[in-house]
Amino acid sequence: MLTDRDRAIYYHIEKYKFASIEQIQKAFFKEQKYSYDIARRRLNKLVSNDYLKCSRNFITNQNIYYIDNQYRKVSLHSMLLMDYYVELLHCNAEIVHFEKEKEWLDGKIRSDGFCIYDFNGYRFYNLIEVNASHNKLNLEKYESLFNSGELQKAYGVFPTIILIDDINHKSDPTFQSMDIIHLDFNLSDFAKIFM
Repeated sequence: MLTDRDRAIYYHIEKYKFASIEQIQKAFFKEQKYSYDIARRRLNKLVSNDYLKCSRNFITNQNIYYIDNQYRKVSLHSMLLMDYYVELLHCNAEIVHFEKEKEWLDGKIRSDGFCIYDFNGYRFYNLIEVNASHNKLNLEKYESLFNSGELQKAYGVFPTIILIDDINHKSDPTFQSMDIIHLDFNLSDFAKIFM
């Protein structure tokens, strides 16, 4: 028999297309002892009842749970973006809006993610940029977005740029007009996004 939480997990995967055990653990079982094992069992129950499918992601070495076969192979880029999302949930942030691959300026600029959330009585706005391929960073696009005033007009502020990048730069990228928070792939300094 499926529980309400099983249904919530299913709807989460339906909405965001995939999830790992660790992501489901952080999003739905954070308060429970042995939360990883419970998340794994509940996901396997959904697989055995033909609600979900499962395959091994060889890039991240994790099981990926999905509904549609086109999401059986998930990129590191997509995994890191969703890791950021579930880390917010794990920290008890209330997600107001989360959108993957958000386009701005009539499609001229695209951020990997856009998120609005509330935490401890404050509202936060984030543009999320994931650099999983280690290509040259293209943060200049955010200068154009800042200079357009589109986001300031819509939200009253320009969002903080969250850069998820596992390269140790000689110095973190900075722009006078924008705040940039640099996180590694493990999101090890995640708490600094709330400061």
